[in-house]
Amino acid sequence: MLKHKISRERIGTEFRKTILGANPVYGLRLINEVGFTQIFNFGELEITHKPQDEKIFQYNLNQGVSDSLTDVVEKLPTVSQKVEQVPELNSLLNQVFNVENEKMAFYLTLILYRWRDVTATSDNNSKRFSRMLKITPELKSQ
Repeated sequence: MLKHKISRERIGTEFRKTILGANPVYGLRLINEVGFTQIFNFGELEITHKPQDEKIFQYNLNQGVSDSLTDVVEKLPTVSQKVEQVPELNSLLNQVFNVENEKMAFYLTLILYRWRDVTATSDNNSKRFSRMLKITPELKSQ
């Protein structure tokens, strides 16, 4: 499996380069088309409302990321064209895109928006190497 062969740091670096590059929408399209949605590794999850089958939940999580990437790739160019017609919005968007962390936050917000009503908390007392996330409630379909 890919996530075991490539370090999280390397994945993060390459994802950052993709988003901060000249054409992030194209990069996101390639990530989705090649099926690299598992780069959005949510780590070990503790789900408070366990589905019948945890593999189905993990599939839905990965499929949700894929669906989000598809939405961003398909809709953002159209939205960007409309924003260009409103000088105030265009200026604001350009300001966001000129600051690396704001540009990253913008794209990650678009990708993760479907989980806006999901609460994730970290168990800092866990003796595990990696922190466990508690997910509440289940994903909402869009």
